[in-house]
Amino acid sequence: MFIIDSFGNISAEVDLAIFDEQYTPYIFCFGNIKFIPIEAVAVAIQCKSKSTSNASDWAGTIKPLKTSLDSVYRIIGGLCDNGLEQSTPPKGQTSTRPILILCTSVEGANITKATYEKFDIVLNVGEKNALQKTIKNEDKDYSEWYKDLNHYGLDRYGEVDEEKYKKLVNENAIKPMGKKLSSLKVSDTDEKVENVLLSLTFQLNQLLMLINNPIPFPHQAYATMFNENYAKYKKNSTGKRTKEGTKK
Repeated sequence: MFIIDSFGNISAEVDLAIFDEQYTPYIFCFGNIKFIPIEAVAVAIQCKSKSTSNASDWAGTIKPLKTSLDSVYRIIGGLCDNGLEQSTPPKGQTSTRPILILCTSVEGANITKATYEKFDIVLNVGEKNALQKTIKNEDKDYSEWYKDLNHYGLDRYGEVDEEKYKKLVNENAIKPMGKKLSSLKVSDTDEKVENVLLSLTFQLNQLLMLINNPIPFPHQAYATMFNENYAKYKKNSTGKRTKEGTKK
């Protein structure tokens, strides 16, 4: 599977993903290949066995993907136009991103610092072939995780739209809470051995609850993107045929 956005960007191949399928239309399939819109993806996982040398490059193809607010959906009061141009109250989500996880059988000592920096969670082989888990910024306050996962990379949208996005951010929801993922570790305190799978269950699920819901699917943004690409394809195809005809 691949992750796409309505700006025409596409990720490298994704091994595993956790995504919402309730509100995401199944129109992005070609045979066994699936193209999942970035708005629906909560977790993207890269699996590596022998080497992690290009893992950071893989992560680098996902982080540029941008969500869109060009959606319309029902709320209690009726219909909501979620677009940037509308006069709307602060939002809990403006630009979401997937939680990035690297799963590998490579020993932790052989994973570069740059690779660790690209992923939120790294699962690898530790001492005595035991499962080892590393969470970047494990001691970061939940409010900072919330901001990073729900208001990610607003500067990527260009100066004008960045200012519009910032006006929609609910600053009241980003106050420090004094809670962090490291407190969710489960371990044998006497032997100081962590139960990695149980800790991961609590920590990853807590991160998913900070995202909570996917951004409403922006039908108009994707329709516009496909129409623009149809026009480019037609123009290129016509130009090629004309050029070939001239040669003949």
